[in-house]
Amino acid sequence: MARDLVDRIGRLVATTSADVDALERTAAQGQGQGQSPAEDGGETSKDIDSRVRSRLADIQSLLDDAQDAVLDVRPSEKELLTHLLSKHRSGFRLLQQRYRSSVLEARAAIEARAQAERAALADAESLVRASNDVTAGLRQAVQMMSAEVERSTETVKLLDESTRTLQKTSHEYSLMGDLLNVSSVIIKDLNGRDWKERAMLAAGLAVFLSTVAYVIGRRVRIPGYRWLTGQCVDDPSWFCF
Repeated sequence: MARDLVDRIGRLVATTSADVDALERTAAQGQGQGQSPAEDGGETSKDIDSRVRSRLADIQSLLDDAQDAVLDVRPSEKELLTHLLSKHRSGFRLLQQRYRSSVLEARAAIEARAQAERAALADAESLVRASNDVTAGLRQAVQMMSAEVERSTETVKLLDESTRTLQKTSHEYSLMGDLLNVSSVIIKDLNGRDWKERAMLAAGLAVFLSTVAYVIGRRVRIPGYRWLTGQCVDDPSWFCF
């Protein structure tokens, strides 16, 4: 799942980069948002801008999901996926910066176009009203772009915080791994000592029981004990038991 998310982020970053390129070309040509479609049936800059904002939001969401998913993958894949995720995050930040630049350039082009339209429509009242309507729409577009720039700035801050959190989590996992290795060595050593102590206790118990049996045999007359222990060999009596 984590690998699929990382691959999907990479594809989104690539397609979004192409759209940002289109916005940059549009801004460089002095075309504002809301420009009429090209004669060859191309999209307007407004359509591209809307799609870029949507894809940036999707990338942000996928980065958050991938960050959580990477924590659950195998250690052999974690380093590669973390590297790819960091690379995509850097690409995402670059896309946001390029997008903000294109928005600012488009806003400048919009303002220049609005001024030109107001100057051209100054001779007639009807044209002035139309110019005012166009200007109001452009102002609304500029406000939307400004709000998007502010949101993008906050998103960059959140990404930086997420990166620091991920690095801290990775360090903590490394410390936990070292602690588990040390604990494993200690447990093995304790198991070895336990078996040695059991063997010593068993040997001591055997010596103790042998001693008790010997003392009892020497102090208490047990029928058949002398015969079993071979003491009757040196006994002149015909009855030894």
